[in-house]
Amino acid sequence: MIGRKIHNYKILEKIGEGGMGIVYKAEDIMLKRIVALKFLHSKLTRDNDAKLRFINEARAISALEHPNICAIHEIKETPEGRIFIVLAYYSGESLQSQLEKRVFDFEEGLNLGLQMISGIKTAHKKGIIHRDIKSSNIMLTDDNLAKIVDFGLAKLATRAGFTSNSTTVGSLAYMSPEHAQGLPVNEQTDIWSFGVVLYEALTGELPFKGEYEKPIIYSILKSTPESIRTLNKSIPKAFEKIILKCLEKDKSRRYQSADEVYADLNKLKEESSSRKRDRAQSLKRIKRHSILTAFILILLFFLINFYGKSTLNQLQDVDLEIVSPHRLTTTTTVFEIDPQISPDGSSLAYVSDENGNMDIWTLQLATGERKNLTEDNTDYDGVPAWSPDGSSIAFFSRCDGYGIYTISGQGGAPRKVISQSEVRSISWAPDGSLISFAAEGILYTVPVSGGKRDRIELPTSCLDHSWAADGEHIVYTAGEYSSRFIYVKRLDNSAPVQVTSTPDLYYTPVWLKDAQKIFFKLNRKGTRDIWWIDVDHQGHSREQYSPLTSGLDIYDFSLSKDLSIITYSRGKKHCDIYAIPAEFSGVCNIEQARQITSENQYKDHLSISHDNNYLAFNSTRSGRHCIWIMDIDGKYMRRISPENMDAVNPRWSPDDSTIAFHFYKNGNSDIYTISVRDESVRQITQTSHNEYYPSWAPDGSNIVFASDQSGNQDIWLQHLDDGTLRQLTMNKAKDHYPSYSRISHDIAFISNRTGTWEIYVLNPHTMEERQLTHIQSTTIIGHTWAIDGKSIFFTHDPRAENPGRKIWNVNVKSGAVHKVLDFTGRDIEGAPLASLATDGIHLYFMRQKHESDIWLGEISH
Repeated sequence: MIGRKIHNYKILEKIGEGGMGIVYKAEDIMLKRIVALKFLHSKLTRDNDAKLRFINEARAISALEHPNICAIHEIKETPEGRIFIVLAYYSGESLQSQLEKRVFDFEEGLNLGLQMISGIKTAHKKGIIHRDIKSSNIMLTDDNLAKIVDFGLAKLATRAGFTSNSTTVGSLAYMSPEHAQGLPVNEQTDIWSFGVVLYEALTGELPFKGEYEKPIIYSILKSTPESIRTLNKSIPKAFEKIILKCLEKDKSRRYQSADEVYADLNKLKEESSSRKRDRAQSLKRIKRHSILTAFILILLFFLINFYGKSTLNQLQDVDLEIVSPHRLTTTTTVFEIDPQISPDGSSLAYVSDENGNMDIWTLQLATGERKNLTEDNTDYDGVPAWSPDGSSIAFFSRCDGYGIYTISGQGGAPRKVISQSEVRSISWAPDGSLISFAAEGILYTVPVSGGKRDRIELPTSCLDHSWAADGEHIVYTAGEYSSRFIYVKRLDNSAPVQVTSTPDLYYTPVWLKDAQKIFFKLNRKGTRDIWWIDVDHQGHSREQYSPLTSGLDIYDFSLSKDLSIITYSRGKKHCDIYAIPAEFSGVCNIEQARQITSENQYKDHLSISHDNNYLAFNSTRSGRHCIWIMDIDGKYMRRISPENMDAVNPRWSPDDSTIAFHFYKNGNSDIYTISVRDESVRQITQTSHNEYYPSWAPDGSNIVFASDQSGNQDIWLQHLDDGTLRQLTMNKAKDHYPSYSRISHDIAFISNRTGTWEIYVLNPHTMEERQLTHIQSTTIIGHTWAIDGKSIFFTHDPRAENPGRKIWNVNVKSGAVHKVLDFTGRDIEGAPLASLATDGIHLYFMRQKHESDIWLGEISH
């Protein structure tokens, strides 16, 4: 087409393509002007009658004249009978292209909204509904004019019986509930789409999302969009209120006409302009009293600096931001996390694998001097916490039988405080007499000198925590997966105060009582950032929380007591799926593994369909723990579980029609299933206890899972026809991760009955149990049955020889164990995770790699 002359138009270049046709830039030779030619898809005018109707109605639409509507000059036909529309050409780009680079602030968004709604209300008054308003149909010219294109074409296409899958999916996120359901539409459907476009312009995100058609429609009909002001702090409440009224699902509560929207936006603009004028007049008055003003400002400066540290609680309404951030470490292949500022602000303690395993390091901020405090330890050291006087660091170590240790901040021999197998978080009591730690959901204290641990009674499990400066309160997170909350607990018999009202992925809360703020890490939409919330002296929250960072992928952070300095680690977590041969005569190494996926997202809990064509797994790529499925070769990945559910540990049914999983809600976890075809969800267990890790019987008649119904974690079975429950194991130890063989009713599970983790095999009919391995694993073992049921693949870290998790195989009959995949490398960097799956040809596993550096910045109030 380029260079071709059609009528009086010479085609110069292609400038766009959509579902209804292709757009070219052309020169009008007669009128000496540049125009745009939109050649329509032949299906729109498939016969002469349809063509005539289309041309007549398109000419009616061309009568629309408005500065914010793309002008239609004429409708023409090629010698071959193809219809094209001659449009005004504007130098600029689409709103969709603009939003790939930035979001709009309040004034830009308000100006865009007024221009768009002005064009829409003009069209509505002439009885023309757009039906397909979206960011790609809004042109932004070089002189800041918004032009709505394709007015009325969606209606003409519908009448012509034309549909396009690509345009349907692209447009669906902007459709009103009635439009998405195929119901009759009126002017209010344009108002809804207008609201979606404004929301997108101000936040860079769509209010209703999904990977494909069905989840998008579900979101439109059921979901509440995230607060605009959370995503863009420049937006006033009044503007957000207008947009949300455009997005009311109930048409009776939505704006009834574009005139109403225009009136409210215009009123908002007048109020904003009035405030600007008032501020300008105030500045003029200040200038007239410049000498007095200068004196007052100088006085205020000294007062703020003199009283600043003791009056942080007066800064409740001041936004916080990090200024002058700079990287303290630049070793790109080294994993550096958990920076902790010393009480005097002179140095950092942090964790690094620079020497081949995770060690505790210190960094002097004035000189840059670094020191490895635990270089003599050959195993993992982490979770550092400074003592209140800054002389010592408490940390967790897997050396010498595992436990919590203290070491001088200058170095020396570590001293063991208490033996403990795993520790989630460590904090010092402000008087320095106690160390508190969270382990297996329980919060304990232990004297610094050592001795017996005491439990702090909490109504829910404790994930991570820290002390408040008054020594009377702790702040902690509790819950499971994305259903976590932040609590404040006074160290008496009073009930905890719930700080956050909505469940989410909260981590590592820190309470600066002088500032009356709690800071925490939050994983939202797949990125980890630091947020804060105002609280009173009892921990009651005062308003919605606010982000301190955006899109930084924070691992850990620490704040100085006066809220002037922040340090944090940021980087990437690559968690990808790999495959090695399932039958291999020797031992594979990691270089022989084939990488299936490649992305910066967390994944876990692999499961393979029984036809060996699909993999299911968990991922937080959407910000919550959701189930995703993809082809066995890594293509066509899609989320299958609802975005508002923490669906964990997927397991395919024998006929591959359904996936079982567990979901944590309202304080306990239950087993659910989801249809692969229509994504309908069914709850299987309905107890007040926790049921985890489901696995299907080979005939699909029952599901086996781990449960604490007996007061202890055991293996249970539930028949799917009548819901009958049966307890299979009755041991005081923890029985975990049951898994059915594909060809028999044998169940493999892991248990710590011997004091370490081992694999056991159970026959649910005879109730015969036997211990299969004798590996004395101190960490959770991942396992999966071989297809023939004769052996079990599992992961295990032997620690003593060549530490790091490896993959092994155990013969079910003889108990003989041999290594399948070796891994020589850092303790965490690149090691396989616990989850395994096999199709008999390949063994699939997940490998996790980290990249992280330490940063330091100042906090501006």
